[in-house]
Amino acid sequence: MKHIRLQLVLLICTCLILLPCGPMNVRAQNKPEDGKKVFDTFSTVIGTVYPVAGVFFKVAGEMLDTFGYFGNSVDLVGEAIKHINERLDALEKRMSNTEHELQRLENQQLLAENRERIRFLKDRHQEIQDLTDELQKKATDSQTKRILANRAQRIARRFLDDPDMDIWKWSDLRLRDQVMMPADFKPLPSMEYYVLALVTWIAAIDNATDGDYDFVERTYGPELQKHIAFLSVRPGWNDLQDPETLPENVMARVSCTLEPVSRQSKNRICEIANRCEDKIARLSTVTTQEVIMPLDSDLCNVPPGASARGSEDEMERMYGTEVMAKLAEKLVQLKNKGTVREQFIGRFDPSTQTAEYLYAVQPNGDLLWYMHRVVTRKTGGPASGAQGPSDIDRVRNPTTRVSPGQPTTSGSTAVSRSRVKSTAAKLEVTHVLDGPKLVGRGWGDFKQVFSGGGGIVYALRADGSLLWYRHGGYADGGGPETWTGPKAVGSGWQDFKDVFSSGEGKVYAIKPDGTLLLYQQIGWQTGERSWQEPRQVGTGWGDFKQVFAGGEGVIYAVTQEGKLLWYKHLGPTPVAFRRIKERWEGPVEVGTGWQNFKTIFSPGEGVIYAMKPTGELLWYKHDGYEDGSVSWQSPVQVAADWKDFLFVFPRMKGTYTPPVVR
Repeated sequence: MKHIRLQLVLLICTCLILLPCGPMNVRAQNKPEDGKKVFDTFSTVIGTVYPVAGVFFKVAGEMLDTFGYFGNSVDLVGEAIKHINERLDALEKRMSNTEHELQRLENQQLLAENRERIRFLKDRHQEIQDLTDELQKKATDSQTKRILANRAQRIARRFLDDPDMDIWKWSDLRLRDQVMMPADFKPLPSMEYYVLALVTWIAAIDNATDGDYDFVERTYGPELQKHIAFLSVRPGWNDLQDPETLPENVMARVSCTLEPVSRQSKNRICEIANRCEDKIARLSTVTTQEVIMPLDSDLCNVPPGASARGSEDEMERMYGTEVMAKLAEKLVQLKNKGTVREQFIGRFDPSTQTAEYLYAVQPNGDLLWYMHRVVTRKTGGPASGAQGPSDIDRVRNPTTRVSPGQPTTSGSTAVSRSRVKSTAAKLEVTHVLDGPKLVGRGWGDFKQVFSGGGGIVYALRADGSLLWYRHGGYADGGGPETWTGPKAVGSGWQDFKDVFSSGEGKVYAIKPDGTLLLYQQIGWQTGERSWQEPRQVGTGWGDFKQVFAGGEGVIYAVTQEGKLLWYKHLGPTPVAFRRIKERWEGPVEVGTGWQNFKTIFSPGEGVIYAMKPTGELLWYKHDGYEDGSVSWQSPVQVAADWKDFLFVFPRMKGTYTPPVVR
């Protein structure tokens, strides 16, 4: 049976297409007749938009890329939105070309046969676009999220509601005599829209779960199973049965056979033809190869063990069977596990995870909360067969330290699993982004917002007044009821070029002339308007592109050329005549290529977040933050679509831990 052959690609003798399994040799031939078309030429609705062969492979690859990031992204919804928008743009152009080709043929019957199918796909295009726009708004309440997931489910269901699969059938015109051919199955362009609808649904489900993975199985399990079945080959199905599912329809229309061209070998050489019939494109192709026989007197026959299965597999993949199988696999995972993410889901040992709390202000003034967890867990057993040093091996081995260099490295992934070679056990490091949760409103009118350490947040108004807030729910995303403040704690801050905090109420301010001032709020824990007298701690800080604190006296500065400089402010020390001198270590160059980030910030302890102008948020870990050594862990992308936020800032680590207000 054909679906079994898909799993067993020549297990016996492992012969490919025309490779015999005995001592015979096969020699490929490039002849003019190779690949010639045998059938009449037809004009199809997809003929010029989706040509046969190479471009079909390209389209299948693009569809795989559309959902290939599942399981490799902390911000799965953000990544999905980016991919969906890219695919929608490409499909809009292709559909326009399809309509143009129909009109160009000036055949009203062909146009009428296919117009309704095109209208169906254009309607789904608009629905997916509208839903993606809603997902991009980052709704924070569960009801809205689940409404969006239900909308996505209905869009995907439309591709299953037609029992005759009419939207998967397209009419052809035989150019020789202008005869219309009966509509027949063609996977494209409907397959592209179907894949996109499922990807949108998966992202909407992920957005709606809020960590409740049992909810997915209860709510969406039966519907997911329908799509899984539609993308799979039924048990026991073979070519003699009517196809019902997508892969069955492809497999039923593609076949290849081997047959000898000549009867008698000549100089031990026989010519074998590989004839492939492609009913989807309504054409046949013939390729030939030479087979070396043991004796010159041998009759020409297909060598034992040789098979055309490889050619069939290739054609089926061209029409998307691999895409169907991989997408079905993801839907099974979603149905059974409640998520397509591959990171560890469950209860974590607190000793094996760290958490950073991030805040983002939307253009409408809503303040969102995220928690970024880095989880390290043992996966058991000694690590064996490792291929070279892992990321953690490198950063812990002083002879192979890693610097970010060009931080925008290609192929960065959002879920990082770095395995440590050990005689005791393997360690797996996983990044998990929780949120967003709505924790406040009305934050859009500030000039600047930044952390003051612990749950303290400072907000600077355009008139120079400095407001103090304390978020008692920073550890669990508690909403507006967990806030204290605002309290006015200062004025006259509008003229500074930049203001940032290193935690514990320490606020640095850079004047336009480059002078660096340090302010210490005595009442930073309670919001009292009490400050130490500001003191000048440095000069020449005005030319940097960005400056931010890393906690424990560490300050990073990005030069205009993109160099990342490390400083450590050790505080004042008495000198002669009762004068005070500020003690510093550095600058030390610890990285390059940092000039193109939109914003960079750190919660402390060597963790640095850097956001690209396109919205990707990268996580770095500077293991050498205490002494300025160039020792880094590899970057990990933890978010995808943050470019529209007005402000993004972390909770700076501090000694003070405010009570959680409930």
